[in-house]
Amino acid sequence: EAVPMPDIVKEAIKQLAPDTHASVHEVYHITVADFRKGHPYRATEYRKVKLLDQSAASALDTLQYGFHPTADEICVNYLLVRDSAGEIVAEGNVNDTFITDVPATEIASDGKILHVTVPGLAPGYELEIAVTKQRQGTASNFGFHHEIFASHHPTTYRAFAITANTSSLDYHTTSNIALAKQEGVHVWSSQNIPPRTQEAYQAPLEHFVPVLSVAESSQDSWISLGNIYLRALRDRLEVDESTRATARQETGSATASREKVKALARYVQKSITYKGIEFGQRALMPHKGSQILQNRYGDSKDHSLLLHQLLRSVGIPSHLVLIHSRLGLKEHFPSMGQFNHMILAVQLDGKLRYIDCTNKHASVIEHSADSMAGRRCLILEEGASKLGTIPNEGIDSRVTIDHAVTVNEDGSLDSEDVATFSGSSGTAYRATFASMAPAQRESALKKKLGISRPFQMRSVEFGNLDEPSQPLTLTLSYQIADAFSASEAGREGKLAWPIEVMLLSTDDNPAERQSPIRVARNREIHGTVTLTLPSGTAMAPSEQAVWEVQQSSEQNIFAFEASQDNGSFLSYRCFTAAGDYPASDYSIFQAAQESFLNVLETKLTLTKAALAIDSDRE
Repeated sequence: EAVPMPDIVKEAIKQLAPDTHASVHEVYHITVADFRKGHPYRATEYRKVKLLDQSAASALDTLQYGFHPTADEICVNYLLVRDSAGEIVAEGNVNDTFITDVPATEIASDGKILHVTVPGLAPGYELEIAVTKQRQGTASNFGFHHEIFASHHPTTYRAFAITANTSSLDYHTTSNIALAKQEGVHVWSSQNIPPRTQEAYQAPLEHFVPVLSVAESSQDSWISLGNIYLRALRDRLEVDESTRATARQETGSATASREKVKALARYVQKSITYKGIEFGQRALMPHKGSQILQNRYGDSKDHSLLLHQLLRSVGIPSHLVLIHSRLGLKEHFPSMGQFNHMILAVQLDGKLRYIDCTNKHASVIEHSADSMAGRRCLILEEGASKLGTIPNEGIDSRVTIDHAVTVNEDGSLDSEDVATFSGSSGTAYRATFASMAPAQRESALKKKLGISRPFQMRSVEFGNLDEPSQPLTLTLSYQIADAFSASEAGREGKLAWPIEVMLLSTDDNPAERQSPIRVARNREIHGTVTLTLPSGTAMAPSEQAVWEVQQSSEQNIFAFEASQDNGSFLSYRCFTAAGDYPASDYSIFQAAQESFLNVLETKLTLTKAALAIDSDRE
């Protein structure tokens, strides 16, 4: 049975004037929850969607709803399709629904997906649907709930309503969420929400999307919650002999604490496959260390608990740490429901280091927890659990690219480009390519390079893909036929910059930028070019050398400099400053990067004697 839509919500949606410019527009998206102690928790999701063209109708011909059959019951209460006059032209049929497993990912789940086929859709039509989930068993407390007010389509009205028999609900909202109350009902709503899109350098979700957090007020403190959880883990925290033996074996002759921590953290990172647990009692309770070693897989709690036990085995204390991997902590809502991830804290080199062994592509003790920098967390310690902050001390992103270029007599160009990726750039590109087969890597890399000229890739070689403690290297060997074509002056052409283009180009339209910018780490790219020319030719700068440049963007987001020196034909450096910037600055950022690429792609004229440089980009 559906949870009835409150009168206050019904009145609100009567007043809506939805934007009809988007091909798909959510007129409303409303979740109504019913929480009464001693009764099952129920929530009904109501949606009304307007479609303007055939592509939208095709995209929404099947709707999907996730659920857990061991904990949830799910029901499609109604599905209606209305024409432009508001007349019902089609209704959903239970025979047109089917259930599949959740696609395999790193998150282990008993989840299923209910697929609801939508009949009779056409441009100008609207669909209305209500789907209810009911948890099995009875509810004893409300716990903690996040509601993200955003979808992939523009939405006129988004709301979360709850009918509850408790007067102790507490909440926190980001901007643009209003609260209305009616007898026994709380309604949080937001209007005219733009579509949620994935954009480059995107700030955390809460910075630009309305987010609601609701909890039942509790007398618990963070200290008491930590104590309760540690007591529940007590039997898991005992170290068995197989764990001690593994610790002795992996640390070998190491004597310094740093060497031991690095060896054991790398062992867990490399040897234990990450399989996140999405639901159930295991979502709170890790396996015992011996079981994790036997399974060779586990979630974040298993990774952290095993490393905690291995370190204890060699006399190094550490603390389990609870955190949310994407959303900020609401400190005045002490609740275990706020956490979805566990890492480990170790005192090392005079300060607390945070280690996340589920990050398989980062240098584990240096910056495996960098993606959570600045987030608040709960550090677990018997009788003294406390809130802490993940420090922003990660390694800056640095890429060095060395080009060894030969221009041949026939005008073709041979180049060997060697790029070295350190810090967060190494982590990101290692994560992209490490799981691919070699043939897939080359194909995926070519797409990222986006080369438009006739281009023959002779070899692609990655180095240290499986060694996150070392910088990632990429070596490209390629030839471009007719890179320098005949002209009256001799030959004209450009050098090739495939890796620079991969790092700095973007297809984003700055005018459509929705989200604010976050550059988490200073990013530096440094490059050199050594140039070999055909015998008897030379290439020298003009009196006003175009590569002798130094430029900074507005707001100093992006800066670059380039120069010619005796040791190489060209050297350059470009720098992106870490920080938070408004979406409006993205056009400045993108224009500065494009300006730098324009400098690199200067047209060159090769002659037997004098040399000229034409600074106009083709």
